[in-house]
Amino acid sequence: MVHSGHVRMLQFARAKCDRLIIGLTSDGSDGADVPYVDRQFLIDSLKLADSIVELAPGGIGNLLAALKPDIVVKGKEFEGGENIEASVLKKYGGSLIFFTDSTNEILDQRSRSESLADYGGQVYLKDPSGKYSERDLLARAKKFNAVIQKRNTKKKRVVVVGDLIIDRYVDCHPLGMSQEDPTLVVQPNKVKTFVGGAGIVARHLASLGLEVDFFTVLGDNYSKTETKEIINLKNDVNLFSWVDPTRDSTVKTRYRALGKTLLRVNNISNHDIDNIQQEKVLARIRSSIKKSDAVVFSDFNYGILPTNLVSNIISFCESVGKFTVADSQSSSQVGDVSRFVGADLIFATEREVRLAVNDFKSGIQSVAARLMEKTQCRILVFKLGKDGALMFRRENVRYPVELRAFNQNPVDVAGAGDAMLSTYVAAVTLDIPPEEAFVMSNIGAAVQCSTIGNSPIGSVLSSM
Repeated sequence: MVHSGHVRMLQFARAKCDRLIIGLTSDGSDGADVPYVDRQFLIDSLKLADSIVELAPGGIGNLLAALKPDIVVKGKEFEGGENIEASVLKKYGGSLIFFTDSTNEILDQRSRSESLADYGGQVYLKDPSGKYSERDLLARAKKFNAVIQKRNTKKKRVVVVGDLIIDRYVDCHPLGMSQEDPTLVVQPNKVKTFVGGAGIVARHLASLGLEVDFFTVLGDNYSKTETKEIINLKNDVNLFSWVDPTRDSTVKTRYRALGKTLLRVNNISNHDIDNIQQEKVLARIRSSIKKSDAVVFSDFNYGILPTNLVSNIISFCESVGKFTVADSQSSSQVGDVSRFVGADLIFATEREVRLAVNDFKSGIQSVAARLMEKTQCRILVFKLGKDGALMFRRENVRYPVELRAFNQNPVDVAGAGDAMLSTYVAAVTLDIPPEEAFVMSNIGAAVQCSTIGNSPIGSVLSSM
């Protein structure tokens, strides 16, 4: 019979794919006590499957070989037994996932210490356009790793300035709908905490072999767990921080169930830091910039980077000939990436570009050209979410480089842009040409999307 556990597993499988095929064992198979036609009717009535196929005893191997699914989902109870699906999936790079009611626990098992290929390289690293094969992408990652290792004896230095964010993920079990009002009821299972925002950009860069000086202004009300994450960050980067008692600590909490985010709650302050704080940051950051190879603005528009401070830092970078990069995010908040006038490289989503030039009707090429003219940047990486990204160069705006997203089955897209930015900056800082750096940045984003939460991507890239 079909019970709630079956339904939850099928809902999980549906959320992980574009097309769901459900296999039902034929009459006479072990455990098939209910006639096939009745079981098929019940499964079909759930409206989750694109198609239902009958599995004859021993026929699963041939079916998988013919269909070549990216993912096969089975119940947790089968994990310790013989799974003939595993050998078939291994031949072409498919993934076998064992479902439990705590879905995020399954996802978290894809740890950063594993090679991407260990849990299905074709699923999580694949170019839909066909321009690059998986072998091409892995070869580029290995070449990038070789450059990092070569530079380890004499590290290059990057300065990062921006908002330190703490990301909390609350894994929940869905209980149902309240009978009193239309409210979703969940039961929290466990909480995981990560450094986010400009903090994870700094940590990514450090994991990619760079010496990182990270500048930020903090609130004064972090919890013990959040303070521990900041202490751990100090083990990876050189942290220069000032406490502003007028600000709350920036903490974003995501409530998730069955692999999906149900609600995000932001604890933020978005007023600008005052002139005294700005002067402190500017006075100290100048000495670090002189010793650096690049400066990265990781701006989340919560007041850490007022326009006056941005202008002063960019002006100083120009005076000492330093490469500058800006990423100013407008997601739930609204910012203006065009205020980073003079930055050499800008990362922006389509929404952020259109907000900056106040144009929501013209074509992508037109608004990209206007932003580049407005900021005088040399390169614009125009992010298109699941559709990939475009790289525009000032000398040839009419013909951007286009890449599709290399992860077509993302687990968690939060932080993908930060990983993309960090990988690109690391690559160009290590003297890799911009177009190759663009490919590597898309690989970095694909890696980030394959797990829950933010963790340094360098360890995964180094194992590829």
